[in-house]
Amino acid sequence: MTLESFHTTLGQIVMYCQIIEHDVKLIYATMQRGDVEQNYAALEREKLTLGQAVMRLEELDLSDGKAYLGSADYALLRDIARMRNHWCHDTFLEFIYDQNFYGSEAYRTECRHLSADRDKLAKLYVTIENARLQAMRDFRRI
Repeated sequence: MTLESFHTTLGQIVMYCQIIEHDVKLIYATMQRGDVEQNYAALEREKLTLGQAVMRLEELDLSDGKAYLGSADYALLRDIARMRNHWCHDTFLEFIYDQNFYGSEAYRTECRHLSADRDKLAKLYVTIENARLQAMRDFRRI
């Protein structure tokens, strides 16, 4: 993988993480009583982290026996913060100081993990988007 491709794939990961975090909070706001926009604004004022939002959504989602997301989805959602932190704060430090990093095992390993995480997040993005739309229909928000 070229460094340019690495940058592009990394950008995709950041994009998926942002959208997924937004949609998790939006699903939660949709499932609560009251106005969705006011519910979402309250979450933002509260500065709810992704981890906190996932825990709240999971509890609410599983409370009625008609869950929008499965256990594997929630497991990956709980892992996103770790994943995002690695890609935003640590990945380049794994290889960038090696003058010949393109040939290094560290770079090849990061490239494999980057592609694998991007693929996981791309699938989760679709799942979360579908859950968001279904919740909005079910709660008559659209």
